[in-house]
Amino acid sequence: TEVRYDVEGAYIVLSAGRKAPPKPVETTVRQQSGKRLIGTVVDAAGEPVIGANIVEKGVAANGTVTDVSGNFILHVQSEATLTVSFIGYVTQEVVTGNRSELKITLLEDSKALEEVVVVGYGTQKKVNLTGSVSVVDQKDLESRPVMKIAAILQGQVPGLVITNSTGGDPDATLNWQIRGQGSPYILVDGMPMGMNDINPADIENVTVLKDAASAAIYGARAAYGVILITTKSGGNITGKPEISYSNNFAWQNLISVPEPMNGLEYANYWNESARNAGSGQIFSDVVIERIKAYMADPQHAPSSYPDPSNPSRWGMMQNANASTNWYDVYFSNAVFSQQHNLSMKGRTNNSSYYISAGLDGESGNMAFGNDSYRRYTSLANFSLDVVEWMTMGFKARFTRTESDWPMDGWGGTGLGRSVLFHDASRRWITDPVKTPDGQWGELSRIPIYESGARDKWDDNPLWLTYETELKPMKGLSIRGSYSYMYLGHHRHIHQPLVYLNDLNGTPYLIFDLLPPSQIYKRFENLYYQKADVYATWQKTLRDHAFTVMAGHNRESGSTNSLNATKQDLITDAVPSISTAIGRITNGDVVSEWATMGYFGRINYNYKEKYLLELDGRYDGSYKYRKNRWCFFPSVSVAYRISEEGFWKTLKPWLPYLKLRASYGTLGDQNGSAYSYLQTMNITSEISWIGATGRPATVSMPGILSESLTWETLTTKNLGFDAALLNSRLNMVFDVYRKDRTDIIGTGKPLPSMLGANAPSINENALRTAGWELTLAWNDQVNRDFSYNISLLTDKGENSSIF
Repeated sequence: TEVRYDVEGAYIVLSAGRKAPPKPVETTVRQQSGKRLIGTVVDAAGEPVIGANIVEKGVAANGTVTDVSGNFILHVQSEATLTVSFIGYVTQEVVTGNRSELKITLLEDSKALEEVVVVGYGTQKKVNLTGSVSVVDQKDLESRPVMKIAAILQGQVPGLVITNSTGGDPDATLNWQIRGQGSPYILVDGMPMGMNDINPADIENVTVLKDAASAAIYGARAAYGVILITTKSGGNITGKPEISYSNNFAWQNLISVPEPMNGLEYANYWNESARNAGSGQIFSDVVIERIKAYMADPQHAPSSYPDPSNPSRWGMMQNANASTNWYDVYFSNAVFSQQHNLSMKGRTNNSSYYISAGLDGESGNMAFGNDSYRRYTSLANFSLDVVEWMTMGFKARFTRTESDWPMDGWGGTGLGRSVLFHDASRRWITDPVKTPDGQWGELSRIPIYESGARDKWDDNPLWLTYETELKPMKGLSIRGSYSYMYLGHHRHIHQPLVYLNDLNGTPYLIFDLLPPSQIYKRFENLYYQKADVYATWQKTLRDHAFTVMAGHNRESGSTNSLNATKQDLITDAVPSISTAIGRITNGDVVSEWATMGYFGRINYNYKEKYLLELDGRYDGSYKYRKNRWCFFPSVSVAYRISEEGFWKTLKPWLPYLKLRASYGTLGDQNGSAYSYLQTMNITSEISWIGATGRPATVSMPGILSESLTWETLTTKNLGFDAALLNSRLNMVFDVYRKDRTDIIGTGKPLPSMLGANAPSINENALRTAGWELTLAWNDQVNRDFSYNISLLTDKGENSSIF
């Protein structure tokens, strides 16, 4: 009932009916003076390690791997040294000496067990996390040489969806969502920051907090999850500074462009639509025949004929007969971009530093008008150990972004760029790119793009953070930080006069530009302050470990902006307010806001096997008159079942399994600022002329709801983390449900005779439910080659709750 064979001292015993594994393969004898080694590799529990790499040190080509029973045979030189390695275990070097038989025990890599993850106001061991948290480390970040952090995180975090709703803008602000609702709270070294202001080369790691239990510590700002980004700091080795330079050059193409119909199909569909509506034919039979002729011979057939209603102009729209694919005309491929990064880091006996500078340059896909985007970044992180119990830190970051676009000439000062992409799909296919006399087609907009009509803006944010950590006694840490941000924003839009020549050679102003020329300028200053102070106490009593953290947070901000538009420039060569003589309109924005909160967290674990975390945040919002303060609690538990004694027999194929569950609530301070105050709208000039001209008006304030308050998000999450097959296969699975209640919306309509709209109230609800799965395979074929493959998939659905 047993199968056994000897391998010079090594043997395998199997139950009846199971096929015996093959004997270990012997390596070719490389040295006549060498010897033959027989060995076994096991883990700390005595279980065989399958697929461990054994390589003779200094002889790269001489190596083997263990079989299904952990056995190996290898011919080596006398007095050889073996390097034994396997993923998830500490690599060992074994001196053979005079021995011909070896039993090698590999220990689990403590780095994997001790891996620390950044969480809200602190860090935790990854194996002790109880909430739903995803981590992207430096290795994953550096494997994608891209210019924007969004391109790095796409596809690396299940449940995180990053979309672009503004077309091909190089400076596009992307939409971020975690598990289907709202926008996450993004913090870089504890400071809220836009993703486009971050240089990916400066990032150390990214942590995504997805459920209420993991994000609750941030309270009202974390209703839709939190993304924590930690930047690099000084090295751990004292000595000379480490200087690094990297660059990235890329060419990018459009991969998803609509394929429009041709001119004849376009005209026929217009006519069919008109017939179905009972109206007259849009494209005449004469124009239909011209379209056919142009499509048959575009080199010789004219793209347009004189307009029947205005013979001095070329026909447009239904009076033109071209067949133009405007996507091919407007957008170009192989757009060039470049990135340069320079950094220096180091450490002295009591200080560390990291300094960097970066330049990103990207051209847009516009074939006319030369759109471009530039970003200049600089970062300085310093840390100083003043005394043994006191550490001080300083972080400074400055970013300048510049965007330069052709102005569309349509939509005034606020819609130019969005209209540009919007209208690309609305151009009449029958309009020509060029008219028969060689001019740009009037409705092509190309004369405007090439005229010098520009939309330019630049942002100049500066972030400063001062932080101090005190350790007055063992186990107690007190941290305080103060952050300040100033952002200066400037925007300049110039719309010049643009002319074409009619069929008689007479210049005319094209396409109803209203006004014919104008200048727009905007100057905006934003200020932001954030202060945090919190204490963390840790205590271990035999197998019981406690961590208690409590703190206070307050934030405030203000905005002050001024804008003006003036028409009728004397000359387009000097576009400014002072060189325009027409009508001027101006406006300003002044606003302030403030929030504060108290937060706490309790962590308990028994033998790092049974894990419990309690979080709570008491937040106050400036947006509500009543119910201004609210408490949002959460609880999460985890069970590392693989640490139980009965799991020992399962360790070889399932060495790690943790079950998780969490429940919590978060608040969302939705609604507009000052929503509890009745305000009167002012109109400087109404549309009607009275005895004294167009008078100003002040309207009555609307009706307010006294009970308007927080929206609430309740999250339930179940999941597990597992490592299989000697930790080569790792799995993370979560199933969740998020209920968003008390959503602010417009109340039931009031009688029209009241003369006012219904106030906003808390009345609606929305549910999101789904699941997430991550599979990651890591393997090491030999000493010089390893690989990893990851699969991420998730599914979520929204539904109304009644």
